[in-house]
Amino acid sequence: MKILPVKTAIGEGGKKEVTVLFKGSRRTIVQITLRDEGVLAAHTAKEPITIHCITGSGMMFVGTERDSVPLSPSTIVTLDPELLHEIVGTPSVSVILSKFSEQ
Repeated sequence: MKILPVKTAIGEGGKKEVTVLFKGSRRTIVQITLRDEGVLAAHTAKEPITIHCITGSGMMFVGTERDSVPLSPSTIVTLDPELLHEIVGTPSVSVILSKFSEQ
């Protein structure tokens, strides 16, 4: 068991802050904070992921059609492997990303 130090406020810092909270053999948990309309550029993940908005507001764009998903506290989004996605702070957002692997 490990209790993770999740930040529940945006706070001060750069436009994009990435903090690895846990890295295990089959999962990785990261907190990503985007400030002042910061952007997590469009990319894909090899594994399934879950995005859980902790605080702030943002917009997630998913797939080649760029379907928009508003992010606000308690929003949880699941994504299959290799699905294109991007997150933009509106103006600032903090999310927990959980990545799951079979190995």
